Amino acid sequence: MIKIKRGQTRIVLIIGNWFVIKLSIIYLRAGLNNAFNSIKRGHFISHEIKKYNYLISGSVKRYLLAGLMNNWQEFRFYKKSKLLILMPTYFSFFGLFNIQKAGQPISIKSVDLWCQLYGLTNGRIFDDSHTFNDPTNFCIERGRLKIIDYGEEVHAVLTKYGYKIFNEFDFSYDWKIEKQKLKEAE
Repeated sequence: MIKIKRGQTRIVLIIGNWFVIKLSIIYLRAGLNNAFNSIKRGHFISHEIKKYNYLISGSVKRYLLAGLMNNWQEFRFYKKSKLLILMPTYFSFFGLFNIQKAGQPISIKSVDLWCQLYGLTNGRIFDDSHTFNDPTNFCIERGRLKIIDYGEEVHAVLTKYGYKIFNEFDFSYDWKIEKQKLKEAE
């Protein structure tokens, strides 16, 4: 069974619980239009290039390279760190596509995931709340939580707290119960 998910910069093919293939999306027409408009506005003049933020939404870099960069960064981070919390990225064809191990999807509410990760990271999940708030960015392998989507924004958090999350994450955690315990303790 193949599932297809589409993000802003990548299309993800999930092949059972075996493999995930992440394909970069390149918005060629929009990127070229944006490049042409940037040249017209003078943003490619050498002294202005330092002032212009190419990572803002709608920029040339975002349209043409974001998916490639996300794939390549995930691959390099896995190869370099080998953190237990990371689902392995086996291969990257220069960021054009990645092949990653798939895992069993988790069935946990977003609020329960968020609250538990908030506690395990001392609030550092705010560094990339988009990733840490979405249960589809995680899976289970051998009874442990693993992260599937680990772009550059989460690298520092995972480097510092990945081992703790991997070892201490509790799938039975329920924020309502924890909140009640806090009220009773007052």
